[in-house]
Parts: sequence; structure tokens; C-alpha cells
Amino acid sequence: MALLTSALLAKVATPWAGKLALSGFTKVIRRPKVARAAAKRATESGIQVTAKSLRIWLARKDTGEQLRTCSEASLDQAAGRLAYMTPGGSAEERRRNALQVLRIVMEESVRAADPSQATLLIGSWGLQTTKEEGQKTRDQLRELQQDVRGRGGLEQAVRTLSPWAAKEALPLTASWPGVIKCMDILTTVGRQRGDVLRQWADAHPAWLEDAPAGAHAWLGHLAADYDAPGAARHFFEMCLREGGHPRDYYTMLAALAEEDGTDEGARHYLDTHGAGGSSSVLVAFRAFLDGAWEQGLVDLRQWEPHDARAAAIKTHFEAKALLNLQRSEEALVVLREAAESSTSIGITLAATLLEQARNSRTTNRLGAGQEALALALRARNSRRSWSGDSIEAAVLAVQAAVVSEDLALAWKLARPAPEGEAEPHEAEDPRMGMQTALVAAMTGRWREAEELVQRMPHGFARAHAAAVLTDSKEGRGANTADVQRLWQEAWEVAGTEGEQFTAATGLASSGADLPDLSHLKPLYGERVQELELLARALHAEGSDPLSLLRANVTRSPAIVVTLAERYHRAGDIVLAAETLRDGSAEWNDARLMAMAAGLFLEAKDHRRASP
Repeated sequence: MALLTSALLAKVATPWAGKLALSGFTKVIRRPKVARAAAKRATESGIQVTAKSLRIWLARKDTGEQLRTCSEASLDQAAGRLAYMTPGGSAEERRRNALQVLRIVMEESVRAADPSQATLLIGSWGLQTTKEEGQKTRDQLRELQQDVRGRGGLEQAVRTLSPWAAKEALPLTASWPGVIKCMDILTTVGRQRGDVLRQWADAHPAWLEDAPAGAHAWLGHLAADYDAPGAARHFFEMCLREGGHPRDYYTMLAALAEEDGTDEGARHYLDTHGAGGSSSVLVAFRAFLDGAWEQGLVDLRQWEPHDARAAAIKTHFEAKALLNLQRSEEALVVLREAAESSTSIGITLAATLLEQARNSRTTNRLGAGQEALALALRARNSRRSWSGDSIEAAVLAVQAAVVSEDLALAWKLARPAPEGEAEPHEAEDPRMGMQTALVAAMTGRWREAEELVQRMPHGFARAHAAAVLTDSKEGRGANTADVQRLWQEAWEVAGTEGEQFTAATGLASSGADLPDLSHLKPLYGERVQELELLARALHAEGSDPLSLLRANVTRSPAIVVTLAERYHRAGDIVLAAETLRDGSAEWNDARLMAMAAGLFLEAKDHRRASP
């Protein structure tokens, strides 16, 4: 994690300065509450500070002024005063602890004024930190690559691998000097590392002939890191032939490394290569392949992983089983506990949070989106640093930015330099192209959207992007009938429940007839009821759509958003923002407040844009 600084605090907290001024600093009744909550959280994080000392500090006139100003300089002064009451063995440590306590105090001050806004502020810390880490990752990678080319040292070379692979490489040299030759080659091939590993699997170089079991296991993990499953299976099988242990673990890894990625292929591999018998991990794996999630979970929990990699794989399977059993909250707990250990787990957690955000209309939606965004960016940055597959994480980051109502950031994340920050190979990938087309349509970049849609293969992604594009142009060369027809086409090609819900949302907001959505109610609950309410409102006879939406605006957040969209399309940005602001108060919905703030900024009304 990047070091917390007063500059970062100021950058993130400035939009909440008004809330800071109205909570613990000018209203004495809130000061003890803020002090108690902050002291408790600081102590839990290992920083011993008393509520009394914080209450006295909050009561100082200069403290209130410094936090209301919320600039880098003023927060630097506030942290300097706070450092006198925080523990630490050195001035530098006290300073670090003071900044952490200051962040906690700011969060609790916002929470005291408006709990829903505290969720957004907390999410913003991680997001801003991750953005700054991303730039550092690029700079450090360039320096490291130059360092490797200049000195050729093994320690520098392995730092261009994933953290686990790097950690395993140096001890391996004691039994296999081939690591040095391997790294001499891999450090020169950039993003073609997967191709090189495939070549080595097809025709062993001379220096690979005497490799021990541990070397083949290491190469198998490297091949998996660089998306070369066939090579990964080969090296894991070589590990087993050389007596690699634990045998059941490497058998499972070989089964997972299926070229076409199908469960049938993995099941066939276990049938022909599995040792059978009492291995809990293989029994659990087979149960998962058969869809027996409950029994597989029982068997999996009997397995004791032998190292950190194996523990991460266990976490992955446990979370997958819980998600398939519709126990998403338990899955989130499992994933959060291990998110720092692996980019794969971080990506799974981000994807799970995004799904939760899409299924929710509560204040948690925006918080989940921002957490997913920070996780996806962190995984993207990490994988870029070792030339891994950063595309999956980069695409997730764009999706999370959209869910977080930050379309400007979504566009920046999707586009290559100088317009954005995507690496060329990320921007050119078809998966990113689909997201870029959607964001282009949402942001009025119609020419770019049309070009991207035409290049997309037929299927739901193309139908969805075409519908969003035409929907965004309604009243500017597109009519309601076209919009309804395209959303109906999207519904007809939707292959998952999530895709069907997306298409149904478009149908409802365009005033089209809704298909039967009863099969979606177990998953989406009240959000299906909202769509049905919206569709009924727009179908009522004797009134125009705007009048119907106004009459029903207090009945559903979906109607609030639809009404605001109609105002925005008509050119009344301020009225659209006011509609969202009023809706956020009605439903205590931080997402609507964030949307309102964005529109107030668009209307250059900066005073009302502050949360």
C-alpha cells in the first residue's frame, strides 16, 4: 500500500469538507461521539490514543479551521499537532500514526453527519491510493527493466516475476542452476513469456534435462501465470514423474490446466490420472466438477494446504462453492481475508462485489463499486509489473468505474495514452473493446461507439452496446421504437440471468412491454418489482411519460433515475440533478447523491456539487 500523506488526505476528503465542518468541529454534541468512535478504531488498529485526548484536540479552534480548509498544508498542520498525542518510537513513526488517526477522525466526522456518505469517503481512500500506486508501478517497472538489462543480476531479474514465483526462484538455484538461464531468457522477451514457456514444454532445452521436481513445479506455475495452460500441465506432469509432492495437489493442478478450460476435460483427466482413494482435495475437486457444491465444501475444509499458493487455491474453491450455494456474504468474508495474497483472489473479490453492486439499490451499491474498482486497479497494476495478464483486471476496473458512476474515469481506464492510461495490448483486446463501446455510448461519443459496435462479434455484448448507443441518441436522430426494438433484441440473445436483467432494465426504461421476469425474482428481488412498477407507470393511459414519472417518483429509485435521464436529455441538467438529489434524500441512497453531484458539476454549480 502507498504511504498515507497529507496530500492524499486532502485530495480525497476535499469534497467532504462541508460535512467535516458541520460535524465534530462546530457542533459540541457530536464531538464526544466522533472522539469515542475514532479512539476505538485507532486502538483496534494498534494505535493507542484516548477519546479524551481526541476530544480536547477536536475542541481546538485551529483544528476546526484546518480540517474545514482541508488542504494539504492545513491537514499537515493538523497531523503535526495530533502527533504529540500518538505513540511511536520515533518522530517519523508518530507522524505516520497521526496521519492514520486523522483519516479515522475524518471518516467518523462524516459518518456522524451522514452515514451513507462515510461509505463513499472510505472507498475513496483506497481508490486514490491505488491510482497513485499505479503510476509508481509503471515508473518502477521501467527502472527495473533497465536495471536488469544493465546488471543482469538474478535478484533483479526475478523481481520481474509474480511475487510467489520470485520468492520461489532464489532458493531453487541451490538445487537447479537452470533458474539463471531461464531468467536470462525470460527477461528479454517482454509479453511473450507464455510463448517461450510453450516452446520449452514442446522441446526441452538442454539445461532443462536434469531439472528436479521442484524446478518443473516452478515452471508449471510460471506457465499458469502467463496463460499457457498446456505448458503448465506438461511441467506439472514432469514434476509428478520426478516424484513431486504432494502428489494429489499437483495432479489437481494438472487437471485444472486444461487447454479448453472445460470441466469435462478436467474430469476426464482425473479419471485417467487421479490416484483415487482418500485424498480430500481430489475428492472435493471432483465434487465441484460434478456440481456437488455442499459436499465438496465439506471435503475441501478437510484439506490442509502445504504452502501459500495451495492456500490461495483452497480459498478460490471455497469462495466458488459458496457463491454457487447463494451464500455470497460468506464468500466475501473468505475472499477479503485472502485478497492481499493473490491477484487472482483480488480479481474474484472485485467481480463478486460488482455482481453484488449490480443486484443492489442500497447505499452499499456505490461502496461495493468503489471497493471493486480499487481491487481491480491493484490487480491490474501488479500484473503489469510482471508482464502478466492485466486485461481481465483492466476490464473489471472499467466496469467498476461505471457502477461507481464515474464515466470520465471509465473512459480514461479504457483508452490508451495519451487519452487514457490503458496499455496498448489492454486497449486493443476485444474484451476491452466491448466496455469501451458501452462507455462511449454512455458519454455521447457516438462516432467512436458506432465504430466499436461494428467491430464486435454478434451476441449480447454487441446487442447491449447498440441498444445503449441508440438509447443515448433518442431525440437526436433515434426514436423510441428503435430503442425498444434494440433492447428486445438484446433480451432475445441474453444468455445469463445478469444479461437478461440488463436487457429488462432497458426495456422498462424505454417504455416497452416487459417479458415474464418471474425467474429473475429470486436473484434480483425488489429490483424486479421496481422494473415492473416503472413499466406500469410508463404504460398508464391518458398521460405523457414525464407526467407519469413525476407522479410516481417517490415509489422507486429506478423511477427517480429514469425521470432524471429524461430531464437531462431535454437539456435541463439542473432539474435532473435536483431530481437525483431529492431522490437520494427520499431513499437515503448515496449512489443517487453521487449522480446528482456529477450533474451539478456538469452544470458548473460547484456549491451544490459538494456532498
